[in-house]
Amino acid sequence: MTSAAPLPLQQHAYFGNALGLLGRQVHVLALPSAAPVLAVRQFGQLMTSRGPIWQGGAAPSADMLRTSGLRVVNTDAPDASTLTQAGYRMIITPAYVAELDLSRPPNVRINHAKAKWRNIWRRSQDTPVVIKEACFDPANHQWLLDADNRQQRQKRFRGLPHALISAYAACHPQDVPVFVAFEDDTPIAAMLFLLHRPIATYHLGWTSARGRQVGHQDQKENPLHRRLHAAGRRHGRDGLDCRVRGTAERDFPAPSGRCSAPRFQGGGRQH
Repeated sequence: MTSAAPLPLQQHAYFGNALGLLGRQVHVLALPSAAPVLAVRQFGQLMTSRGPIWQGGAAPSADMLRTSGLRVVNTDAPDASTLTQAGYRMIITPAYVAELDLSRPPNVRINHAKAKWRNIWRRSQDTPVVIKEACFDPANHQWLLDADNRQQRQKRFRGLPHALISAYAACHPQDVPVFVAFEDDTPIAAMLFLLHRPIATYHLGWTSARGRQVGHQDQKENPLHRRLHAAGRRHGRDGLDCRVRGTAERDFPAPSGRCSAPRFQGGGRQH
């Protein structure tokens, strides 16, 4: 599946491949003026997340949505009135997505950050920590998945099943990088990303008490951004499954973050 528009994780072919490997039947819907729409059946209803993605400046079409067969949508579409005209009704409060433009060099992004974040990042550079990058390996990174399970229990939120990470890596082994900060030989923080050109989604993160003390989530961001910038990535996205507490969706994660536009989340179409 190809598309001229950059696609969010849940609408990218890589995500569909991973779901297929897990045994889910992925439906690809063709809507005029939109990228192919990835959808699955949940509770007998056809649903999609982060779609449809309209292309070429095309405006969302209520008629196309009405005849698409989609009963539940979780969409970035800014025009909620179009969804209402198509017969959808909001059933969950909108979430937010945070995007970081990686097309600018790292020093430019740091200089444009607010003083608070610049100061945190600069303080983190003064500690003797080594940051290592590797492609995700289920055996080598089981400790990170175990740490994520513990933080989910402690903070009472639920992320997507870790099986999705393994399936994504099995289909696209070079597109699940893991960045780990080590103090001596002890890991104190880690970040796992799912790459889907030209976008990178921040999928899972963990920080120890020591990592929070020295701010190494912020330190890891700079080498990561350099790599993604060199590879031509456009955005880094924060994923709901690793940041928002207690509201993860079962099949598709609804991105969330510190800023950006609200999304018409969890709309259900009346029969």
